[in-house]
Amino acid sequence: MKIKICGIRTIESAKVAVEAGADFIGFNFVPSSGRKIKPSLAVEILKQLPENLSTKIVGIFKDQTINDIKKIIATVPLDYVQLHGKETPEFCASLKFPIIKTFNLEANFDPEYVIFIMRKYSFVDLFLLDRAIQGQGDKLNLSSIIRLSKDTRFLLAGGISLDNIKEYENIPKLYGVDVAGGVETHGQLDTIKIRKLLLSKRSDGNIKL
Repeated sequence: MKIKICGIRTIESAKVAVEAGADFIGFNFVPSSGRKIKPSLAVEILKQLPENLSTKIVGIFKDQTINDIKKIIATVPLDYVQLHGKETPEFCASLKFPIIKTFNLEANFDPEYVIFIMRKYSFVDLFLLDRAIQGQGDKLNLSSIIRLSKDTRFLLAGGISLDNIKEYENIPKLYGVDVAGGVETHGQLDTIKIRKLLLSKRSDGNIKL
C-alpha cells in the first residue's frame, strides 16, 4: 500500500518523509489552505533532498486557473498535479500533465455512482477520495471503499492516522492512503508521527535516518 504525506512545509518534514519511505509527498499551493506553501520555499526544500528520488512530488491545487497552475509547474519540479476542487474533465485534459483528481464524498457514498463519474475523467492518472468537508466528519464507509478498490486505483484520505491505518492495510486492492492531519501536532507536521506511520508499512521494520 502506497503512503502519501501531504502538507509538507519544512525541510525537516520532507527529509524524514522521504528517508522513511514515503511514496508521495505533497506541497499545498491552495491560497486559502492553512497548509499552503510558497512555490519558492517548495523549490528550496526539494533542493535539499537526494537526487533521483523514488518518492513522487505532488502539487495540490483547488479551483485555480490553468495559467496559475502552469506557472507553478514551470517553477517547481512536480511529478503530479493534484486537483482538489470542481475541475472538469476538460480542464484536467487541458493541463497535459500527470493528474491526481480528488473527489470529496459523503461518508456513505455510492461506489457505483463514483465509478460512473470517474469514467468521465479519462485523462486522470490517479484518483483521491476524501471527505465532503476536508478535516471534518465521519470517515468514508469501509464497505464502499472495498467495493470501489476492486475496480479503480485511488488514494484514500480523511481521518487516517497511526491509530487506524491497519484497517486500511487489510483492504486487498487499495492503492494507497493520503495522510496530513493524522501526522500533525498542533497543526504542524510531526516528524515522530511521520516516522511511526511509515515504519508501520515497512516489511523489514528498519528506517535509516
